Amino acid sequence: MQILGLSKRLLSVGLLCAGIGSVAGCGGDYSLFNVNPRFDPSLLAKDRDAVESCRLYITDEHDEKVVDGYPLESKKLSETTFVGCSGGNTPQNLGNLSYSSARTSGSLKFRVDALDHNNAVLFSGGSDQMQVKVFHSKSDIVAVDFLLKSVK
Repeated sequence: MQILGLSKRLLSVGLLCAGIGSVAGCGGDYSLFNVNPRFDPSLLAKDRDAVESCRLYITDEHDEKVVDGYPLESKKLSETTFVGCSGGNTPQNLGNLSYSSARTSGSLKFRVDALDHNNAVLFSGGSDQMQVKVFHSKSDIVAVDFLLKSVK
């Protein structure tokens, strides 16, 4: 699995997270989602300092878990640019990630929780149910944009 460019493992039932646009070589029918979680712009950098980790959750139209708490780990893109979550260095934009699924119908709902060092949720945000579209071209990519807001 690859989220935010971090190599992990591939889940055999159609979970593939990769950098946007890297879909060449995929076979069969699948759906593709471009997920862009960001912190509410009204939050200052100091508000994000207490974030130690972030977790991605995906559920289907029956509220069944598809992805349960996948870590969005920090990755350094340049000397001054990071994506993902890390204590004291969590950017406003967590980075774009693509999620592909073998699903060809139904819908998925995406959520990210930002946690402190005690695993308490500080910020959370998510999408509405997003309709699955079979991927044939870039116009079939489902955009999933949402803001994480304080849970207090």
